[in-house]
Amino acid sequence: MRHVKAKCLSKGGGQEGQYPKKYNNNTVNSVMDTPIVWTYGSKNSPDIWFANSATTIHISPDCKDFVSYWKYDSDRNIKMFGNNLVKGAGEGNIDVEIECGGKTTKIQLTNVMHVPESEGKILSLKVLAQK
Repeated sequence: MRHVKAKCLSKGGGQEGQYPKKYNNNTVNSVMDTPIVWTYGSKNSPDIWFANSATTIHISPDCKDFVSYWKYDSDRNIKMFGNNLVKGAGEGNIDVEIECGGKTTKIQLTNVMHVPESEGKILSLKVLAQK
């Protein structure tokens, strides 16, 4: 069986967004109503964003990264692989510089979740693809 555009569930495919029910919990609507699954970054590389295609939200452990920030009324549970839970403390926007092909571009990541227990910064390729 091969992948064909007419039956593709991804953006631009013939069945775009028509994921089976078991996959719908990874669709990003907003930070507040999305179950979140993410991977580990690295405390040894605090300034590096680790890109991940399965992550449903951008994450930073450092509150000082945010140019705007709002704290949650109560911590938000975040589901990790292996059914482990960590707490999201708030969210906001972060300005980052991206270098590609020798050119540096400044962008703003929006709705980044502040997760103090995170091992590093996680960049959601899924969220970027939806913008």
